[in-house]
Amino acid sequence: MQPRRWRPWAGQASLAGAVGDDSLAPIVRNALAVRGIDDGALRTIGGVATARSAVIISAGGERTVINHRDARLFATAPTLPPRFDAALADTRWPVGAAALMQAARQAGKPAVLDAESPVRLATAALHAASHVVFSEQGCTIMRAGAMRRPWPRLRRNWMRGWP
Repeated sequence: MQPRRWRPWAGQASLAGAVGDDSLAPIVRNALAVRGIDDGALRTIGGVATARSAVIISAGGERTVINHRDARLFATAPTLPPRFDAALADTRWPVGAAALMQAARQAGKPAVLDAESPVRLATAALHAASHVVFSEQGCTIMRAGAMRRPWPRLRRNWMRGWP
């Protein structure tokens, strides 16, 4: 069964990131192309395997996600699309999330951060984001006091509006 091609109503989706130079990379790029997602900001990193995940769903509906992400894929900031209307990133690539959130902030665009583990490593992205959505795990880490410093800045941004 062929995936349906995404037909955006108001824009063009782009993916900034990295794939390895393995046999999975062309599959990822093809899946993006079929859905109409621009992969011009997707770099290929030599000698590295493309990140992959296995999702196991129990009979009760609980998810277990097993990831393989080579740190070399995410060591540097991404190449960003030249134009964008909004940005969405998660904290699993702290350097990339920070770069994207800061670029959106400088452009006066919405910068949405999906805060999940490792939240501790993504304080620059937390400070630059206009909107932060916490996973249960990310919220637990924040509430536990492991990261008190971002709260005042996030609260000020929310109280005064954005940007």
